[in-house]
Amino acid sequence: MVTTRDNLDNHLERGIELKDLPKTFRDAVEITRELKVRYLWIDALCIIQKEDDHEDWKRECGNMASIYRNSYLTIAPAWADSANGGCFSTPDPGIAIGPVMMRNVSHLHSIADPEQSADWPLITRAWTYQERLLARRVIYFGRQEISWDCMEMQTCECRGGHRGPQYTKVDLHNQHDIKDIGGRWPPGSIWIGPSNDA
Repeated sequence: MVTTRDNLDNHLERGIELKDLPKTFRDAVEITRELKVRYLWIDALCIIQKEDDHEDWKRECGNMASIYRNSYLTIAPAWADSANGGCFSTPDPGIAIGPVMMRNVSHLHSIADPEQSADWPLITRAWTYQERLLARRVIYFGRQEISWDCMEMQTCECRGGHRGPQYTKVDLHNQHDIKDIGGRWPPGSIWIGPSNDA
């Protein structure tokens, strides 16, 4: 299910039936409702998706940084290889889930670990890299666990310990920060946040 010029008026006038959405979209709606969040952005539904019509895509592409940076939460169905995969899977009964301390916590494993690429196809797509960097909060639905990434911490169900460097916020309006991106910070250690959130 995608929005095209042919079905745009129908989507706007009648809406889209939940039952007509692919599983991943339905799961995202369910998560959004449970969080009591009023709006949900799904690229395939909110941007016209026709190969010979790039006008809407070009306009919305320019807004993507703002959309993800200002979103309440980004839902990442990391293990799904298509819109039909869904967000939820069967949890691993061997994983013990304990409390997570939210203050002064170092980050755990990097979501972009090469070992996880096979289990997390979403993170291998270039477009989603921008979404991960710009979003204030991301919840990843993996094959066997849920992981959380925000400006304060990164954690998952699988590990009780904390390790790894914390993200460093980068002000994209600060020339010194921009020059340092390619210099002293290793790739993946940089967190890009809104400039007014220093």
